[in-house]
Amino acid sequence: MAEGNTDYGLLCRLHDSPQKLEMDMITWRMVINKAMGKFLGIAGQGIPVDILKIFNSDAQCWIRIPEPDLTSVWTALSGASCSVNITAATQTVGIRVIRASRHLMGVLGPQRGEEFM
Repeated sequence: MAEGNTDYGLLCRLHDSPQKLEMDMITWRMVINKAMGKFLGIAGQGIPVDILKIFNSDAQCWIRIPEPDLTSVWTALSGASCSVNITAATQTVGIRVIRASRHLMGVLGPQRGEEFM
């Protein structure tokens, strides 16, 4: 690949805390940036993150990040938690990476072995 091309490599399904909060795209981006800033500092906040889809019914979102930052972002978001002001009170939101893959079907498709159980 040419040096100018960015190869997107990680698609994650992120899950917030079991409180089932209604989080919009701005709130998700803020939570992700806070988690990356805690683990990676200002360099982590500079990593471009694309939010592809938000599911408020499951409190999940899908994100896409560049290939070179795959390990750093995955590590920063695994088990991260931060406080947000969604309602009148400040609440702590935990993030957990449910699935991650270099391909869209790795994130969206069934987990291995599910069809045989």
